Amino acid sequence: MHRPRTMISWAHTQRDWTQHQTDRWVTAVRRLAETLVEAGMNVRFDLWHQDSTATDFTRWSPYEVEHSDFTLLVVSKAWRERWQGLNDPAEGAGSAVEADTIKGLFQQDQAMFQCKHIVVLLDGVDEREVPPELSRLRRVRIDDISRWC
Repeated sequence: MHRPRTMISWAHTQRDWTQHQTDRWVTAVRRLAETLVEAGMNVRFDLWHQDSTATDFTRWSPYEVEHSDFTLLVVSKAWRERWQGLNDPAEGAGSAVEADTIKGLFQQDQAMFQCKHIVVLLDGVDEREVPPELSRLRRVRIDDISRWC
């Protein structure tokens, strides 16, 4: 049985968030990843590798975006800033390199781009955080992931 390889692209925090807000966000995205694994997907999620000194995220993230069956774009204000290149250049390098790789895939094959990438809106994320360039993509809203756990 083929387990779809699924990459999660997301920004870990936002400049104006408190530690509590960041912790809640990280927990929500982690729950999403765990739920997808329970559903039988082969999930690629950077937090599961963050303690590994062998993981070079400048290469890991683009590779996973390119080689996954699906990439879930878990949008937030910070993710949108990285997509648009508006973030502080000293923060969010992982999301920024993922965004650049995703944009490159659009240039290669627009039909594949639409099939492969899915916008995910978690609880509390406004639709306005979806960059206009992604308006053609499917969207999934998950209002309360805690109900899944």
